[in-house]
Amino acid sequence: MLPLIDAERAWAYAMQLKSEANTEPRKRFHMISRLRKAVQHASTLDRLCNDSGLFDARTKLDVEVGGTFC
Repeated sequence: MLPLIDAERAWAYAMQLKSEANTEPRKRFHMISRLRKAVQHASTLDRLCNDSGLFDARTKLDVEVGGTFC
């Protein structure tokens, strides 16, 4: 559950920074680092889903397709 929350939080913050990047150019670099962090958390979630037998097929498919990251 934590990798999912962390990934969504990093992505949401990056989207906020994207809207603010028009006025402050430095925020673009911070946005890119938050997107990288979101990808790291999403990869961790994907690895957890595929390696453990704790998740059902629907959850695995949702993680594989990308869920909120599509």
